[in-house]
Amino acid sequence: MPTSDRTPGPVDASQFTALDRGTQDQHATLIRWLDLQNSWATMRMAKRALLDLLALRPGQAALEVGCGTGDDALALAERVGPTGRVVALDLSMFQLEEARRRAVGSPLAIEFAQGDVQELAYPDDTFDACRCERVLQHVPALEQSLRELVRVTKPGGRVVVIDTDWGGLVTSDPVLQALVAHVTATIRNPQVGRALGRLFRDVGLREIAVRPQLCGPLPDEWTPEAIRMSHSFIPAALAGGTVSPADVAAWSTTFAQDTRDGIAFWTAPYFVVAGTKV
Repeated sequence: MPTSDRTPGPVDASQFTALDRGTQDQHATLIRWLDLQNSWATMRMAKRALLDLLALRPGQAALEVGCGTGDDALALAERVGPTGRVVALDLSMFQLEEARRRAVGSPLAIEFAQGDVQELAYPDDTFDACRCERVLQHVPALEQSLRELVRVTKPGGRVVVIDTDWGGLVTSDPVLQALVAHVTATIRNPQVGRALGRLFRDVGLREIAVRPQLCGPLPDEWTPEAIRMSHSFIPAALAGGTVSPADVAAWSTTFAQDTRDGIAFWTAPYFVVAGTKV
């Protein structure tokens, strides 16, 4: 792969609670990766399911925890309208800066703030609904984080979480499997997706709905950017001994052919789970 096509490696998953310590290149790569994932049809389907389960109405107040680049907060703001309120929270300042930049010129009012799901700085019963996507897989205090989401939700309000279950990762070839598995191996709670329903019940939520889905690029979504991002996993996997130089040399050729033939894929279970505060 030519040097000009190289993409910096991903941020170590164990550092997701301290993203601002990364380099500018790592920050830019993470934003590109988030944008790429959000373009996938499977991801868009999960996000639509989450919005429907939130059941937001005009004039209500919604909290978005882990807002990232802010695109989903804009979708919440569209649902609650000009008389509603959306607070978009993230632990990372560089992601909040990107979210604010993207919201410039939008007629939708969103409050962007730095905060930690493990200790939310809002009074009890503040929001009609709370949304949290791909955050709980990274937090040290998993149940405490869910209890905080419940605490700030009004009685009768909805808490909806999307999270991944990396224990169900499946790919189209063993080297791609090894590469993705290496990147996700340091995730703190890698199988949180399958546990969400039980966790929701344990923290007192009721009317629980569990919507298992699969997330990953479809065969026709292997754009040049997606291929470059996949190759960016190689250096760390080589350094960790997960794959060998011979594996990578052979795989680069077969992977290119697989993407052209429409048979390359990776996928993992993605759970959309909702509950009502009593």
